[in-house]
Amino acid sequence: ATIVKATLPFDRGVRIVRYLNGAYILGYVGLSGVYTYQQFLLPLDESYKIFTEHEIEQILQIKQSGFQSDPVREVITWCITDIQDALGQGYIDSHTAQDLRGQV
Repeated sequence: ATIVKATLPFDRGVRIVRYLNGAYILGYVGLSGVYTYQQFLLPLDESYKIFTEHEIEQILQIKQSGFQSDPVREVITWCITDIQDALGQGYIDSHTAQDLRGQV
C-alpha cells in the first residue's frame, strides 16, 4: 500500500488498495458457512465501500458462473491491470511495476 500511495495518482492508488483488501476478503468467502457473500462480503462492503456497485455485480456474476476462487482471481487481475496501465502511462517504472506485481 505504501508504494502504491507514494507513486501513483491518489484515485488509482486507492483503487488498487481497495482491490487488494477485497481480494483478501473474497479469499475467506466460501471457506465455511460463516463466510458467505450475504453474511460476510456484502456487510463489509456496505460498511467500508471496498467495491463499487458495478464491481460487486461483476463479482457475483463470476461467482455464479464458476469456481469459488474465480472472484478472487478476477480482482487480482484488476490489480495487475491497474499496475500495467500505470506503467504504460509513465506513473511507475518497470522495476516498480515488477515489485508491485510480485506483492499482489
